[in-house]
Amino acid sequence: MDPDDTIDCTLFEQVIESLKNNPAQIVLFGMVEEYFSKTGELKKTFCLCHSAKVFRDREELRKEIIYLEKDTMYGYPWNKFFDFQYIKEKNLRFKAVTLIEDIMFNVECFMQAETLNILGTTPYHYKKRNTASLTSRFVADYFDLHKQRLQMIKDQYVAWGLYTNKVRNILGNIYCRYIFSALQRNCDPRSDMRHKDRKQWVQNLFASKLYADIIPAADPESYMVRVLAGMLKRKQVTVCLISARVIYFIKTAFPLVFAKLKQNR
Repeated sequence: MDPDDTIDCTLFEQVIESLKNNPAQIVLFGMVEEYFSKTGELKKTFCLCHSAKVFRDREELRKEIIYLEKDTMYGYPWNKFFDFQYIKEKNLRFKAVTLIEDIMFNVECFMQAETLNILGTTPYHYKKRNTASLTSRFVADYFDLHKQRLQMIKDQYVAWGLYTNKVRNILGNIYCRYIFSALQRNCDPRSDMRHKDRKQWVQNLFASKLYADIIPAADPESYMVRVLAGMLKRKQVTVCLISARVIYFIKTAFPLVFAKLKQNR
């Protein structure tokens, strides 16, 4: 857990009750994202939750993973309980990799998992502050790390023999968000990128193998992200760069508006 995050006092009871029903290797639950102003005042809350389900079959569990990733529930370690004997048996360890060590652990953990309980509740309170969270700070290799994240999940589904068009679609939708998040970060003065550097970045993106594989399959549900996906599919370099500038302005000038737009993705 992050130092200032909190959990409901009923969480352990919920986990125990679910394990009585199905003694699973992993128990997963939802969260409430709580956004605070610079003065520490709670401004907005967003619930992230998955439907309550029990998995006793490995194949059905594996089909569900991509939907957990779609709902941003897969990568976190702190919204899960893990069977300690399973962790020891598989010799699972966290690796010292900035930003994606959590998803790396979960990909390895779920690779051979056979049982999972999903609680349809949000007992975890994830505090989102302007300066406290790692995700709010500038990370120079943000995009490369998140591209690696998607590649790991793609490779996982390829290894399972379940790399379907639906999986490509969901990964493509997520990739659209990562791309525009990276584009607006490229506008940050700390990126030390000029216009021609940002333009070359987009051109290199359009030439990448992962882009060629999953972006054509993207079809986001959100109107805003669908528009962004259309720019990417048509490889509109200039339009992408202008949109990035607009997104960066909204994020820096109106962070709560930006947070709400993210939740409507």
